[in-house]
Amino acid sequence: MNGHQFLYQKISVMPSQERCKCCAGLILTPFVIALIVWLTIRSSPPNFSIHKFSVPALNKTSSDFNNSKNINATISFQAKLKNENKEKGVYYDTLNLTIDYYNENSSSFWRIGNISLPPFYQGREKTATRNNATQSYGVPWEYARMKVRNGTKAKFRVNLETQVRYKSLLWKSKRRRISLKTNITVDDQGKSGANSLRFKHLLLSNQVRSSIVGMVLSSSILLLIV
Repeated sequence: MNGHQFLYQKISVMPSQERCKCCAGLILTPFVIALIVWLTIRSSPPNFSIHKFSVPALNKTSSDFNNSKNINATISFQAKLKNENKEKGVYYDTLNLTIDYYNENSSSFWRIGNISLPPFYQGREKTATRNNATQSYGVPWEYARMKVRNGTKAKFRVNLETQVRYKSLLWKSKRRRISLKTNITVDDQGKSGANSLRFKHLLLSNQVRSSIVGMVLSSSILLLIV
């Protein structure tokens, strides 16, 4: 092969390579942009916790502990809601809190109270505290008192249902449903031994969907690069 033939082949190949690079760039760019957008709008769910859970009717040191006719059926606790997002605020819809009591005879939880907290907005990296109290109903107090008197803790559960929207500088997300619960044990002082009880996330719709979309985008980019 002489010099003229080599030069001709080199010149004829280069435009084809450049076209391939250009096509690859055009294909890759939308995926990169989509990934950046997804990383920007991805949000962490709020952190919910329960503190100072108190059931005065189970306090054996109270003067009316042995009085079955005069029972303080109030249940009180403090709820903390923390927005851990550094770039997004959170709009909360009405927060519906329900309280259940575990009945060992039926091996099931009974609904004994409910509380509704009004909607509010929470700024970035802010913590909101809500003190709550409700009159319970349907609790077998004599049985529950007998259990704690004998050293067994009474079991309760707090459930939370709400929807949230995330707010950045230029947009608001769609509503995302959150369903949470936490189990609580109460001793013969009418209090929970744990200072802080974190809710367990049962369902965070759209969050899983967003994660799947992000994984698909990332996988697509890797396949294109390879």
